[in-house]
Amino acid sequence: MNRHLITTATTIVLVLSTVLNCSHIASCAEEIIVREGESIQDAINIASPGSIIRIMPGKFYEHLEINKTLTIIGSGNETVILSSGSTTCVRIVRGVTGVKLSNLCIDGAGSYKATGLWVQQSNRNQLLNITITNFYKGLRIYDSSQNILRNVRLLSNTYNFEVYGLYLSHFIHDIDSSNTVNGKKIYYLVNIHNGRLTGDAGYVAIVNSTNVNIANMTLSDNFSGILLAYTNSTVVRNVNCTRNVQGIRLVNSYNITVTRSLLTFNEWSGISLEPATTCKIYSNKFKFNEHGLYLSFAPYILQAKTGFNKVFLNEFSNNSV
Repeated sequence: MNRHLITTATTIVLVLSTVLNCSHIASCAEEIIVREGESIQDAINIASPGSIIRIMPGKFYEHLEINKTLTIIGSGNETVILSSGSTTCVRIVRGVTGVKLSNLCIDGAGSYKATGLWVQQSNRNQLLNITITNFYKGLRIYDSSQNILRNVRLLSNTYNFEVYGLYLSHFIHDIDSSNTVNGKKIYYLVNIHNGRLTGDAGYVAIVNSTNVNIANMTLSDNFSGILLAYTNSTVVRNVNCTRNVQGIRLVNSYNITVTRSLLTFNEWSGISLEPATTCKIYSNKFKFNEHGLYLSFAPYILQAKTGFNKVFLNEFSNNSV
């Protein structure tokens, strides 16, 4: 009787493996091992929530949809997920929480308009020791919250890093300076009061903070060079934001001063106010942007104080709009 049960179970496993074309994937109840030549997506599909997927060294030409809570562990830069198209290479889909990705290299090989890793409306994930390179957009965190990033290296993407959202919760993440853009540190600061940030940086975000001074920086090749979200009484002075989508993005912030700065060659805007009130924008140069200064009004999220923005003594030249 026992022998019959074992034989039957073995037959079922073999049939499933054949159908999924992953007959060489070694698996047990909670752990799946994927070797070069096998499919990571097949492993994701057969895994139960909470399982561990270990990826051995090798090159994997895939577009991954992570649609359940999993721990996916590679072998460092020896595990390379390669994209060959114009879509997203790795996506944590909306509604999924608690995914842990670590020890991977995600390489777009110059894929046109492709994204390396997209966290889409997904919370409390961990991205650890990951290299993302050669994409149009490297890492996108979109309408998500409470994600943890450590040792994420964004290299040679057209736009390396994006944190996008409208509500405060969309900007609350644990992202420390071990993360880098083209070798320069990411400064993602939350709940900072009376601070100063100067010098070299790969990306700057100030969230839910007051009285921060940002000065003497060059920020390029991101969705936003500088992001100020739900922040007030902050000064940005003498910065150069170039080749971003938005040079400086203000979200639901007020009493912000931007002065003596250079905003050039940004795909969408030199500065975007989405929305922002009682701000002073003066003595800046806006050149070769799609929009020099972009104003957006979203009353359903507006919590900032009402009042007029003051824009004066700026130089606008060769912007499309």
